[in-house]
Amino acid sequence: MDALPGGRPVPVPPSGYRWQARERGVFDVGPALARLSGPFGLWSARAQVAGTSRVEVEPLPLEDDELDRVLRAGVGEHDAADLLGSQAAPDDLLVREHRDGDALTRIHWGATARTGRLMVRQEEWAHDPWAVVVLDCRAVSFAAGRFDVDGGAGRHWQSSPGFERAVQAAAALILRLQDAGHQVLLLDQDGHALDPSLAPAVLEPSFREATWPAALPGEAAAVVALLGTAAGQDLPVLATVPHHLQRVAVLFGTQGRRDAAERLEAGGWLVAEGGS
Repeated sequence: MDALPGGRPVPVPPSGYRWQARERGVFDVGPALARLSGPFGLWSARAQVAGTSRVEVEPLPLEDDELDRVLRAGVGEHDAADLLGSQAAPDDLLVREHRDGDALTRIHWGATARTGRLMVRQEEWAHDPWAVVVLDCRAVSFAAGRFDVDGGAGRHWQSSPGFERAVQAAAALILRLQDAGHQVLLLDQDGHALDPSLAPAVLEPSFREATWPAALPGEAAAVVALLGTAAGQDLPVLATVPHHLQRVAVLFGTQGRRDAAERLEAGGWLVAEGGS
């Protein structure tokens, strides 16, 4: 460490770092070189700040209007934003399709009008609503435009524009659902819990089909799955998601691949296109 004239130690000011949104992640930073100067330029010094710190850079969530545009970009007869819009009531996700024997007093007329299907309230979950957000983290799902990110200290990972948009959508969905009074669980394609900050989310070199439906908690009332181009191979697994749940699929990078979207919609999913 350099010293001021007279042997006094150099005061090192607190330092900070800034990354662009594309560089969201967990970074190792340091050591740093602080350049100092005295009043009127009478003296200058440099100080080496030793050590490495780990910094989490969280994603910038999609703005509310952008999230609504994504959810309204439906590919079937129904509009995903009907149940996740900014004006949705907290219990709008606590509904399911009518079954024989359901009392007429449990009909949810708002959801029935929005979806075009007879829907009833799931009153047993009204006081403890849970929603599950699934983020597909497989590299095969977000192959277009992949780039390397240097995390420092020899660490690096891959991301892509489509995956970063899915991460931003997940961050916005978590906030939207929490504001509506829901407890939110964030899972990856294998059913493993993800850090809700989404800072550490990275693409994984996995080619196998998704297995997250087996990890859905019994308290879940709704699931929102953010899926990439591997959604087509996951259709048999996605068909096992219980039909009493509200099911929303947001597909990224699948424009022009209508088969997966149409089959999901035919199976009772609300389907939207999230973009590239």
